[in-house]
Amino acid sequence: MYNSNDLKSTTDAEELFHLLVELPSADREQEANRRVGKDSPIALRALALANAYDQASIASPPATPASSLIAQRQFGPYTTTGLLGRGGMGAVYLVHRVDGNVEHKVAVKIIGLPFDLQPFQEKFRLERQILASLNHPCITHFIDGGVTPEGELYLIMEYVDGTSIDSYARTNNLSESQRLELFLLVAGAVFYAHQNLIVHRDLKPGNILVSNLGTPKLLDFGTAKLLNSEHFDNATSAALLTVAYASPEQLRGEPATTLSDIYSLGIILYELLSGQKAFTAGLVSRLDPDAETKQLTPLHGDLDLIVHKAMAPLPAGRYSSVDQFAEDVRRYQTGKAVLAHPESATYRARKFILRNRLSVAAASVALFSILGGSLATLWQSRLASERYVELRGITRTLLRDLNLTIQDIPGSTGTQKLLVSRLVPVLDKLALQSSAETEIRLDLAEAYRELGDLQGNPYSQNLGDLKGGLATLEKARLISAAALAARPANLPAIQTHALVLRSLGETFYASGSPQQALPHLVASATLREQTIRLRGPGKATAEDFAEAVSAHSALGDLYGQPGASSLRQPENAERHYLQSLAFSAQALQVDPSFKRAQRSQVIGRIKLGDVTLYTKSARSLTYYEQARAASGRYGFETELRIRQSLHRKLGEASYNLGHVTEAEQFHASAIDIAAKLLQLDATDTRAIFDLAAANHALARVYSLTGRPQLAVPLFEKVVVGLEQMRKARPEDLSVLLHLADNRARLAETTWDSGARGRSDSLAAQSMPALDALASTPDASPSALELASLHFWSIRPARFRNPAKAMAFARRYATQAGEEPWSLFVLAAAQEATRDFDGMRKSAAKALPLLEAGPSDLRRHFTRMLTNYRTGPPNPN
Repeated sequence: MYNSNDLKSTTDAEELFHLLVELPSADREQEANRRVGKDSPIALRALALANAYDQASIASPPATPASSLIAQRQFGPYTTTGLLGRGGMGAVYLVHRVDGNVEHKVAVKIIGLPFDLQPFQEKFRLERQILASLNHPCITHFIDGGVTPEGELYLIMEYVDGTSIDSYARTNNLSESQRLELFLLVAGAVFYAHQNLIVHRDLKPGNILVSNLGTPKLLDFGTAKLLNSEHFDNATSAALLTVAYASPEQLRGEPATTLSDIYSLGIILYELLSGQKAFTAGLVSRLDPDAETKQLTPLHGDLDLIVHKAMAPLPAGRYSSVDQFAEDVRRYQTGKAVLAHPESATYRARKFILRNRLSVAAASVALFSILGGSLATLWQSRLASERYVELRGITRTLLRDLNLTIQDIPGSTGTQKLLVSRLVPVLDKLALQSSAETEIRLDLAEAYRELGDLQGNPYSQNLGDLKGGLATLEKARLISAAALAARPANLPAIQTHALVLRSLGETFYASGSPQQALPHLVASATLREQTIRLRGPGKATAEDFAEAVSAHSALGDLYGQPGASSLRQPENAERHYLQSLAFSAQALQVDPSFKRAQRSQVIGRIKLGDVTLYTKSARSLTYYEQARAASGRYGFETELRIRQSLHRKLGEASYNLGHVTEAEQFHASAIDIAAKLLQLDATDTRAIFDLAAANHALARVYSLTGRPQLAVPLFEKVVVGLEQMRKARPEDLSVLLHLADNRARLAETTWDSGARGRSDSLAAQSMPALDALASTPDASPSALELASLHFWSIRPARFRNPAKAMAFARRYATQAGEEPWSLFVLAAAQEATRDFDGMRKSAAKALPLLEAGPSDLRRHFTRMLTNYRTGPPNPN
């Protein structure tokens, strides 16, 4: 401790601050006046900073209640098994369910704060509901909370076994690129929470744990929100933050906002990249809103600008959102001009040319060949903005009108390729030389989106170029995001950005990257609903509702579409599909003849049938029948793609209900229709996949009903089709997964048919591929599910690995939650590892979750409970 007699004269506010902060608060003013003079600006500033520091960093947290020190405690159905740690907020325990219903680890956090519970309990209950609704793979799942008999608040949350993000990066010697990718996952989680109106308030490396598989998890998301109440005093609020990572406004005792989280993320990014602490002493520059950011050891290139923008002392100087912050990091990764760099045409042109030496030259050539020398002259001379409007009008007409005309015409692939090859260079040139007007930006973004969809978005006729499509859509996203940032309340900007985000999310999802798709699709749906609200009561158009339909439908697919790289959360999927149907009904109220909404009434019911297929088989068949009726009512029964899809789905539902003959008839019809579509255009990737799916469905029926000789040739056709798709989409993980799955199925049916030598070579191809796809840290639920099923069922049996089947099943169950299909995958693995008690428990949990009536899953679970020693159940 300093003594006043030891103080030396100083005229520096920062040095005076450090001296005063060690004194009792009652002695500070007298000492400051003695050192620098009464009412001196230096004295006033140093005193203000010292008082702010008191509030932020030395408020003593209340003592942890004595009851929390007990080794074993009860919280509802949970019993503690050990102490994980203590902090200013209380203690954290590892717990388990005493009734045996939950096998995975859970953590309980006791909030050791003194306050009157009575007026706070209702707020606590409401906030718990909000936190429980957060569903992001990089945020620890909030399970429940309550009040102990002793009057303590407690929170029950997912237990994370990992190390802090900085330790993980250091221990694993991550490269700069790997550290940035890890940070972007964290930023995506923070942005998701911000969209749900939740600010973390205490972001720091210790609150970001990374598992051994490389997945970051944010802890304590929302704890501060729960405790942000008028019933707490300032000292309690100060105890919620960590000084070394808090924003200047938090240190001054001001309310935390999303911009405060951005500041903390800036510190985390700096420390992650530099390996050094940002702040160890001398907080004056962060407490003072007029001071510059502390001089950190510079990072190289644009990274230094990005970090300093995130850590700007004043909130107005920071990125406007976490998404914008993350966008600048992504721009740095791809060599693009970053938003943190001062506006400079020279800088942006240099970055563009370095990235696109060849395409800049090609754009010039293509430009002259398509639009003629007169338009090139307009660009070069940069004539009036009306001519730019005319030029982009031509570009948009070429794209929108021509693409809409040809996209559903079989045999149009060649025309589409020509369209892409000619127009991408034109748009790149226009993007480089166009003005910053919002309207021009939006037109460019829309044009890029049209091309990106045509290149690789599976939700429309496309060329199967996922990589090229993602690159083009990223250009659209950057442009539309900038336009929206410039005019946040502009409806065209909101609509265009929502459309671009949906296309990007759909294409990421199709490429087997559901986690990357999620934030884009969530943001798109949010913006679509914002559009409807901004229109005002009774003012929304049929198109507004239709766009909300598409956004929620895509989210439903991401959460639970069977047979794809979805997140395997059928309840969430069903909720979004029902929401999409409600919006399409509202569109039809505005315009009963609106074809897009009519189509949505058909497609929405097909998707509801898909997501309930295995767990609510009777309801699934009803949804499909309703879709067929709606198809006839609205005149879609002649559209081959819809007919093909409906017949295949009706076949799957019929089989699940035990109607084998009807199932075979529907599947045979679906194969005929898909084959006709493919005959019209042999390079149509959507038609190739539809035919593969139809053959797969009938092959499964033959295999499951003991007719492997009929199943083998159909699975062979599936493999041939998927091999064709793999060559067209070499980086598409979902195609690789489907191919490995069907090779394994072909191996099993070939074995059953007696051709066992060939079965051996097929299994040798498929099982390593499944293992590789499921063993990655970010493996999709589909990969985990299929790998688990095949590793206990594959024939020849020498390729089986029950231990791996169990490991993948547990990871899948953790991601998908306790729903019937994930419980079946787990039970099947438990049976394979001879964990019969565990198998029976899983089956007993699953049966009540199934809809009443016969179903394929019910038969499997009943067999497990009644005759579990007869061998492993069939995964299908």
